[in-house]
Amino acid sequence: MIRRFCRVLPSLLLLLGAASCGNDLTQPTPGALPEGPRLSPQIGTAGTGEVSDGHGTAWRQLTETIGFSWNQAALSCPRDGINPCEGPAKLAGWVWATDEQVVQLIARYEPAILTSRILAGAQYEAGVGRFFAAFQPTNTGGCSGSGYIFTCSFGAHVSGWTATSNAPGSAISAVIQTGFSASALIQVAPDASVGSASVFRGLFMWRADGTGGTGIVANDDAGAIESPHAGVAVPNVLANDELAGGPATVGNVTLTERSSTNSKVSLNPADGSVNVASGARVGVETLTYRICETARLANCDDATVTVTISGNLIDAVDDAGATKTGGGVGVVNLLANDVLGGGPATLLNVTLSLTSADAGLALQSDGSLTVPAGASAGLHAVTYEICEIANPTNCDQA
Repeated sequence: MIRRFCRVLPSLLLLLGAASCGNDLTQPTPGALPEGPRLSPQIGTAGTGEVSDGHGTAWRQLTETIGFSWNQAALSCPRDGINPCEGPAKLAGWVWATDEQVVQLIARYEPAILTSRILAGAQYEAGVGRFFAAFQPTNTGGCSGSGYIFTCSFGAHVSGWTATSNAPGSAISAVIQTGFSASALIQVAPDASVGSASVFRGLFMWRADGTGGTGIVANDDAGAIESPHAGVAVPNVLANDELAGGPATVGNVTLTERSSTNSKVSLNPADGSVNVASGARVGVETLTYRICETARLANCDDATVTVTISGNLIDAVDDAGATKTGGGVGVVNLLANDVLGGGPATLLNVTLSLTSADAGLALQSDGSLTVPAGASAGLHAVTYEICEIANPTNCDQA
């Protein structure tokens, strides 16, 4: 059996000695670090201080929160991604980010994380490089062994707990790394070591940095429903809205309806749904809503929801007629130019009624409008309404 030996003399020459034994480098398991004794981590100098997104959010360097287990952090920090930690002093004032917020953070550097939470391969090197240009690694490697036999691996690695617990005894952590004799790795995945603290793992934390005002984005939505049935046109208007680079939710924003073109189309602020009441008239309606950051109610944005109510479009068209002062039929058939569902409106598919009329003018059962004898000369007016028989609230006036 042949063994390779690397003789490392002064510790100052350790990196050179490791490099000369490239075949002895080991690759850590994704999301974990090499076992055994290590040298102190080689912390890089890039990305010192907070990392601001320029839209109201500053992310903390994970190197500043290493040594906390998930369980320890959970004792002092809310896990809603909204409210800041109360203590200890090292965490106070910072918000512990949820897994979704961390995914949105990583996506600024590598958008592919939005479609898969485990990315591995050389194609992600550029994204990982962009991340480490802003964030310090929590570990750059080291060596383990004794005597003259060492196993060494070097690269850039950062890992941190999110506030999200996916199951009892487990939580979501994120790992970004490159080097260590392997291609780039990005993963946001469950981790069962919630009781373990590590000098190589921190906490993903953020806070408002005073550049707010554009960190909240409400995007327009669209939905449809078939009249006359009641239903949900849009399940949640917040689904495509953002706050501080992460998803806007009913937990971190306040939701209000600003206006609606139809009283039967309304917003439920408790869950973000847009609902259509039974019998809403066929057509296109719009609803405007506003979201405001719960922690900073002056930070708001508006958006519009377009709701298409399908069914039989009904259209009553104005009419005109004439008769003598002795009375007679002023309009032979008010329905003659009216439309329902692309076809003619008739007494078989619509009801016909007067909503207002000058004295004496009367609607007859055949749809005609009559003028009484002795009516004064001049113009007289009526307003009538037609409603779909199958959907009595689908109406129009002329």
